[in-house]
Amino acid sequence: MIAVTIIGIILIWAFAFYIIKTSNNNQKENQRKQNELNEEIQESWNMLNNEYTQKVEKYEKGNYHKNKYGDLYLFKDNKLFCLNHLFRLDFYMNRGRNYLPQQLEEIIDFKDVKYYNIDGSEREKQIISGGGGGGSSIKGAVVGGLVAGEVGAIIGSRKKNEEIKTSYEKIDDRKLVITFKNGTTKDMKDFSLYEYLLENVPEKDYENYIYNLKSKGKE
Repeated sequence: MIAVTIIGIILIWAFAFYIIKTSNNNQKENQRKQNELNEEIQESWNMLNNEYTQKVEKYEKGNYHKNKYGDLYLFKDNKLFCLNHLFRLDFYMNRGRNYLPQQLEEIIDFKDVKYYNIDGSEREKQIISGGGGGGSSIKGAVVGGLVAGEVGAIIGSRKKNEEIKTSYEKIDDRKLVITFKNGTTKDMKDFSLYEYLLENVPEKDYENYIYNLKSKGKE
């Protein structure tokens, strides 16, 4: 009986040792794979960063436009060169190799562009909050201009258990939309590029495009 107990304890310890050793080996293997992945990302990043630095120098030699995201644009030879901002190395390290950009630069040939215009608007939203706990409650958002008059006129004769607060939120969802001759469109996330295009290729602005059509009797 004692011998059986001793054998059982030995087997348990052997199994526990095997589990611990296997776990340690797995951790080492996972760490090795992670290190290899980090090295690959580092190498790819170095190549991209060198390419990016060279392109930035090319852009800064011309009359380029830089938006709030750090993207660069250069209009030259009837083409719009778009250089997307390259994030820091730690951005890709935290997200993995698949997040590395496939290309840094996009070129839009304006001979293929029909026109460009601004879509969306800049406006102010009125937000009325509070009013809870009384005989009536007003909560929610109202676009400025839809509700007129004093807040008291809206509330009526309700009990004042919670203060009514009014705040304003600026909404700006404007974006530049480029429409191509084949009917496809491209949205640019920063509408400020619109003014840059007006300086460099005003004839492709939508209003000028419509004016030219009218002057030719095509509309």
